[in-house]
Amino acid sequence: MAVSITNTYNGRAIPIFLQQLFAKMDVFSKELVGLHPGITLKGMIPRTSISAPTLRHYALNPTANGTITVAQRFITPEDLIEVISDIAPKEIENFWESLGQAKPSDPFVVLQAASMFRQEFIGLLIASLGDALSTEIWTGVDSGTTSFDGLITVLEAEGGYVDASPGAPAAITAANVVGYLEDVRLELLDMKPLLEKSNLKILVSKKTAGLLQNAVNAIAGKGETFLNMPGLNDLSYYGFPIVACNGFPDDYIIATYVGSDIRNTNLHVGMRNMSDMENVEFYQQAQPSFGFGMKMAYSMGVQWAWTNQVVYLKAN
Repeated sequence: MAVSITNTYNGRAIPIFLQQLFAKMDVFSKELVGLHPGITLKGMIPRTSISAPTLRHYALNPTANGTITVAQRFITPEDLIEVISDIAPKEIENFWESLGQAKPSDPFVVLQAASMFRQEFIGLLIASLGDALSTEIWTGVDSGTTSFDGLITVLEAEGGYVDASPGAPAAITAANVVGYLEDVRLELLDMKPLLEKSNLKILVSKKTAGLLQNAVNAIAGKGETFLNMPGLNDLSYYGFPIVACNGFPDDYIIATYVGSDIRNTNLHVGMRNMSDMENVEFYQQAQPSFGFGMKMAYSMGVQWAWTNQVVYLKAN
């Protein structure tokens, strides 16, 4: 979904409904991903590297030293739709009345979906989609008919990351979460280019962040108490910021560099339209139905810049 939103929404909704979507997809509000809008078919992520240091003493006629390699990766957004049918105004008269609309008392009259009625249901659709996308952006799997491959799905398929997963898998708990974070930190210490990134962060689920709070509290006489415990969005481990993400799977920990600048982030999200949300439509179903429906078209795709700049831990 695009984060550039218009106020008109085709006259069918109001901006606060759009905020429900991005409240769930906190990868944008927390500036974890670079956004690539306007992708028609494929979006390119340029990748450059230098093979060796080029710094040396001055010489009148220097010889070349080091090679710049220019390459690229691609984001291919998947075109997706949401369709909901059989919204029956007659069956929700109390809801209709609560919106200040006239009660549809005559079942033989074709009921008209008033503006506020349409807006409320479109808002529900967007909020529901936000719930789904906050998970799909991490662990979605393109089945050929639904969803798209999420960031962790793409990472696991490609490989190349530093794997800190335990030899004896066990779900993350308050008792072992510190040990898992230490495994990730020790791997980071041997990854000089990643370790020196100012935007290096550790990504976890909200539950894992909560378990870390429990672990800190359990360190008798040394840790914070529940009265002054940092919140889920203010945790760190040895100074590495920990980001608790909506939709992130519970038994994973990932460390990499992140940000909203597409030239300085390892996480990328792309879509087709500048404002995919413009494609929401509330419509009356074909005769003789009294019902209404909703449909929405949008696009989404994700990609990593460098999988070898990732420490990955799957606990279970």
